[in-house]
Amino acid sequence: MLSALVLALIGAPPGEPACDTGSVITCLDTVSGGGSGPSRPGRPVVRKPSRDVAACPDLADYCATALVDKALVDAPRVTTADVVGMARALLRLPLPRPYTEPAPKTFVGVPTLLKVQRGLWREHRAAASAAGRRVELVGRPVRIVWDLGAEGREVCAGRARCVHTWTRSAGEPVRLTATVEYRVAWRCTGGCDEASGELELPASGTTTLVVHEIQTTARP
Repeated sequence: MLSALVLALIGAPPGEPACDTGSVITCLDTVSGGGSGPSRPGRPVVRKPSRDVAACPDLADYCATALVDKALVDAPRVTTADVVGMARALLRLPLPRPYTEPAPKTFVGVPTLLKVQRGLWREHRAAASAAGRRVELVGRPVRIVWDLGAEGREVCAGRARCVHTWTRSAGEPVRLTATVEYRVAWRCTGGCDEASGELELPASGTTTLVVHEIQTTARP
């Protein structure tokens, strides 16, 4: 971090290196009665800063150096997006646990309910603070997309009931994937370079289902 400003080498001999610290040099003159000069008393006034490590000009009565911590200068700047990422890492969005009714098997032509666990349809919150900024996230599930393999997809908005009727049987258990799409709104307070925004975050879970055909026996 910046050290205290050091005033040194008052009246340094001309030509002798002054303030040679490897830091920014600011040379000061004194003024009195509207004039300036190397030996007139008065209030020091900052003239033109020099960024070269060299002797102050002959007319300068004071040299000021600012010692800079290189680690601070090279440190990356924290942005609002960085703090959003921190809050996102703390946000716990539950994975869906899909299941069907009936289960573990159903039949061609029979309407089958596609469901996830209770408690998923609610708000989920997280927050993080850094560099004078605070970001708050609120995530809500908005829909579920069911991937039913060869049977295609079913999309259920909100808490809508999802039903699918199979059109063909399968020799092996069918893998079903339910993907919950979360909409996450964030808001930043403090010294933010962005005030708000939204994220779309998916979360998936799988189950399996056996699909049979209903066998009938014809009577004579």
